[in-house]
Amino acid sequence: MHLFIYLLCAVGVFVLNVFSDAYTAYVLDCVFIAVSVLSLVISVILRRGVEFDFEGEHRIAPRGGKCTVKIAVTNRTALPLTYCVIKLQVRTLGNRRKERKRPVKRKVRAMCPPRGTGICEFTVKCPHCENMQIVMRKAYTFDFLRIFGFGRKIGKTCDIIVEPKLPDIEVIDRMSAEIGDGENEIYSPNRPGDDPTEIFAIREYEGGDKIRNIHWKLSSKTGNLMVKDYGLPLRDNDTVVIDIFAGNMKKNKFRMMRDSVFDLLYGLINALTKRGTGFNVCYYADSYVTARIETQNDIYNLFVQLYRIIPYGNDTSCAQLFYAQNSDIAKRRIYYVTPFYDDNAVGNMNVLGEKGIVYYLIPGQVRDSRMPVRFNR
Repeated sequence: MHLFIYLLCAVGVFVLNVFSDAYTAYVLDCVFIAVSVLSLVISVILRRGVEFDFEGEHRIAPRGGKCTVKIAVTNRTALPLTYCVIKLQVRTLGNRRKERKRPVKRKVRAMCPPRGTGICEFTVKCPHCENMQIVMRKAYTFDFLRIFGFGRKIGKTCDIIVEPKLPDIEVIDRMSAEIGDGENEIYSPNRPGDDPTEIFAIREYEGGDKIRNIHWKLSSKTGNLMVKDYGLPLRDNDTVVIDIFAGNMKKNKFRMMRDSVFDLLYGLINALTKRGTGFNVCYYADSYVTARIETQNDIYNLFVQLYRIIPYGNDTSCAQLFYAQNSDIAKRRIYYVTPFYDDNAVGNMNVLGEKGIVYYLIPGQVRDSRMPVRFNR
């Protein structure tokens, strides 16, 4: 619009010069040329003296919510930046099943005082579990009359990891109770621990043993002080096995199914980390991958990798690969997360059942499917 007005003024000045020889036409010529040159010079100076950058290269947003992305505009010149336009691209990373046919283009407008920094922001909808990337493609700076604007390639990026929905606290508490200590706990056959719900061994009293560990009834029968050694839970062997099958379904339904799988997995991981001890995860991403989860940063990195998995057919199974990789390791407690309750999934759980206690978690297929359900062979 400003350029259109400028062109109209140029036409008006030209017409006035053609049909008038008065002093006024000369003055208008001088003013018009001076303003044009000044505008051009200011635009060039601002183009070289203004910098653009994201506030933070990584952002975290909840699924179904919005993420606010901030852009810092730094003006290193003595001239005010009254108007600039930043062109952005929003795209999804790491999946051959493209969530969008083409990147979404956005424009953000900003201003900045001389030798200062201005902040402009925009919001991005995050409807699905995915790894999004905001690309700052180009920035156009204008003079105060918005006549001339010069673009400059930027190429900076900001990643947004969209976290799954965390279940209600009641669900987390119930899930924690399901996976907590109890009759299904696996204990070390070689080392004692401090879990009073499981007896590792009973032996004669030795100096330094705690009085509260004395087995008084057995001591009275034998005439010697007998001490209980408690069991050591093998929580380090807790393993989450993740299979991301593709299935034959429409893209929208597949997307909803994948979100449900990640929601379920996110609830399980939070319940496991709530115990204060770590656990193992394994998944298939072009190859068999294992990782140790102990901190929130580990959870973040895990979902970044899971979002990049290309869903595969049921003939490929992380469960079977896990069994092959751990054929010589002692039994453990296994949580098998899979999108489908079918013969292949049950077959995989049969295989895993040889390596320990198996729970399956399948979204939307069984009653109260948010809870870990023990699989009985």
